[in-house]
Amino acid sequence: MLYTIRMKMLSLKKKRILAEIGCLLCGMVWGGSFVVVKSVSEAVTPNWVLGLRFIVPAAVLALYLGKRLKVSKNVFLVAAFSGVLQYLGFLTQVIGLTTTTAGNSAFISALYVVLVPFCLWAYTKKRPKWTVLAAGSISVLGVGLTLLGYDRFGLDGAMWGYALGQFLLAAWLAFRIVREFPSYSPETNQALHFLAGNRSLVGIGFLFNLGIWIDKFVIWYSPLGTKVFGWFYCAEVYDTCLFFAYLTVVPAMALFLIRVETSFYRAYSVYFNAVTCGGDLAAITEGKDRIRANVWLSISRLAKSQGGLTLCLILAAPIIAPYLGIGSVNVPTLRLALLAAFLQSLLLFLMIFFLYFDWQRQGLMLALLFVSANAVATSATVVAGREYLGIGYLFALLASLLAGAYWFSAGLERLEFETFAKQVERH
Repeated sequence: MLYTIRMKMLSLKKKRILAEIGCLLCGMVWGGSFVVVKSVSEAVTPNWVLGLRFIVPAAVLALYLGKRLKVSKNVFLVAAFSGVLQYLGFLTQVIGLTTTTAGNSAFISALYVVLVPFCLWAYTKKRPKWTVLAAGSISVLGVGLTLLGYDRFGLDGAMWGYALGQFLLAAWLAFRIVREFPSYSPETNQALHFLAGNRSLVGIGFLFNLGIWIDKFVIWYSPLGTKVFGWFYCAEVYDTCLFFAYLTVVPAMALFLIRVETSFYRAYSVYFNAVTCGGDLAAITEGKDRIRANVWLSISRLAKSQGGLTLCLILAAPIIAPYLGIGSVNVPTLRLALLAAFLQSLLLFLMIFFLYFDWQRQGLMLALLFVSANAVATSATVVAGREYLGIGYLFALLASLLAGAYWFSAGLERLEFETFAKQVERH
């Protein structure tokens, strides 16, 4: 009975994760559409843009539905009226997009989310909660500061406006956390005590993220970097290649997360149930074998699916490079970035497994190796020249991945000992 309930809970958790991933992908497609429409609108008129965007999908949908597409007269009239309103809305959006950047248009368009409660207020005569009004006002203020800052002060103003908006959002979230958990008292410094008691976890989080960014810092503040303003530097080609490469592994990371939270967790719970419920050695060993098989199956499937996609993109790099605006001379950097993003996803998943088993010492060693190797290797490639950019990051990932795989394999071999030894330490 308990097992059945647990399986149903896992099924619901899987559906929730799929729903969240679906929302994430929808957001990515929605945001990317502004860039696409901006590019297309420079070549054709707004009416052509809308025609290509909606007539073709409508025709495909009609062919797919076939005879199942039956619409009454009333539904047709309401749909036609709604279609006219939607057409006018999209037409004004596309016309506005031709006069500003894709980012500004997306910021302004996103305001419809927070303006809906205000429209309902006018229609229903029922005032929304003050929290809704505050959230809407802050959103409008943030967009206004960003746009006004860019128009009046250029990129400096846009960055400061964006930073101020993020600060307001962080302050609001912190306020809501304190309100949601009234037992927390800032005077007791509970958060600081928690961080002090989990220094290894704090170190792992800081060092691993520093390892991801350290190569950018080294390149930005080297002669190969370009000063944008103040303390803000960039390396246009390197940054563009890595940004595109990171986007290519988002679907694989989402699918891997589903597998970790479902099939791996089942194997993980079977093992620890055998340990905590007094299972014999055979049951514990069987649970460990299931964990080992599930881990390597998850990684191998990821390697096959994402590895295949990465290989196709590497082969197609000469075709992709012009669309990224980096030129054919930087194709080797793009290929290195694609391969590095793939290895980074593998390293991240390996770190997740370390933390699942509470192997904090090994995780801290892995994070320290990653950040050190990346800093040293990237510094060497900067000295070697621009054509070697990306090799240092790739080398650091490969070295960390090999070391992490060795430590993880060794940890699985002594999993029973580690589990019982920690129980003794805690008691």
